[in-house]
Amino acid sequence: MTHPDVPDATGALQHGRAHIITVVPTSAGWGIFWLRDTTNDLFNIYQPSTLWYAHVDFNMNITAGPQALLDIHRHDREPLYLVAWRIDHYGLLINELVNTDPTAKITYQYYYDLGIDGQLGSRVGPIRADLGGSGGIGAMMSYLNGFLVGIEAVCQGTHQCTYAFTLGDHGTPKGRDLNVTEFDGTHSHSPWFADDGTGVVVTSSKDANSYRGGPVSQYITSSGTQITSSLPVNPNHGFLLETFPRVAWDGTRFGAVWRESEGNTSPLDQQQRMRFSTFTRDRTTSTLLSDYFLEPDYVAASTIGRSWGWTTSLSVIPDGWLLSYAVGTANGPQAVVNRLTPDGSSSRETWTLYPLDDYAFSSSVHFLSDYRWSTGIASSLHTGNQVDVTFSRLDLGCGF
Repeated sequence: MTHPDVPDATGALQHGRAHIITVVPTSAGWGIFWLRDTTNDLFNIYQPSTLWYAHVDFNMNITAGPQALLDIHRHDREPLYLVAWRIDHYGLLINELVNTDPTAKITYQYYYDLGIDGQLGSRVGPIRADLGGSGGIGAMMSYLNGFLVGIEAVCQGTHQCTYAFTLGDHGTPKGRDLNVTEFDGTHSHSPWFADDGTGVVVTSSKDANSYRGGPVSQYITSSGTQITSSLPVNPNHGFLLETFPRVAWDGTRFGAVWRESEGNTSPLDQQQRMRFSTFTRDRTTSTLLSDYFLEPDYVAASTIGRSWGWTTSLSVIPDGWLLSYAVGTANGPQAVVNRLTPDGSSSRETWTLYPLDDYAFSSSVHFLSDYRWSTGIASSLHTGNQVDVTFSRLDLGCGF
């Protein structure tokens, strides 16, 4: 998909980007979602981003789109949408800035059904009216008879707290909030879910510089109505400015990946490194099984651009894990896909794919058994006066 840059009202060319790309496996291939900007100013709340959609089948044919779905105004924090596939349609949550007064921004969250053909259903909601002016970072997965959603919302005045809740198949009814943030003086950021068939583990980054801090997990019961207290993924790890931990379940263990800093104060807080751990978790205990850095050295945050946050993906494959993330180089961020052994101790294969624009890289292994060795990868790059969004399929073998 090619997006030409367009002039503004004065005739000046407005350079934008595509960012926050999401690849979602469906029953017939992959859905690709991305936000297209018309300006490089990510905090210009008066210039909305447009959410685009396309669907690609297993034979690499575009079967829907590319098409524009909705315009979404920017927030202080992102992403601006959450999406998950369920049986025959997507559930789509839009964090909509309903008051663009810079001194009193208000964000509501609405739900839409979206067909695989790109047909957008009626707006439902607001599902939440407590996202404040910060947009609401979160996660969404198909669960029970609908969806499980995690979201950062405003609490205790101006603080950001994280909640998990169930949502009906077509946006209603909303279940009661479960406290991912424990009200003990700390906060938990960037929730992500993994279902082990009995319950759901939610990981987050707990901003406590102590043995209780850093990447933690909580266990949500099978009914989606109760949540346990948090336990560290890595005991005595502490908080190292971890960003956007991702978690997955391979049938025997959970895997978690995140990017962390070398320290919490300058200049160590500007040195970043990717880390991968495996662990077991139930209602009462969490046991670390393995723990490895995925990069030989720390890299300067400036070489990763803003891509270090939103590009991390973690998928299960039949012989281990497939990760994608941005790595820093002197020439800017590069997209990397890394195939790990089950305990994460070694890399079977590593691919360095593309130079990256900010926020613009995502991958996902398919859930259907016939295609569980097949990975959909989407990225974007601004070249000349246009943005190109591309989709590729990486076949790992043995599954076809």
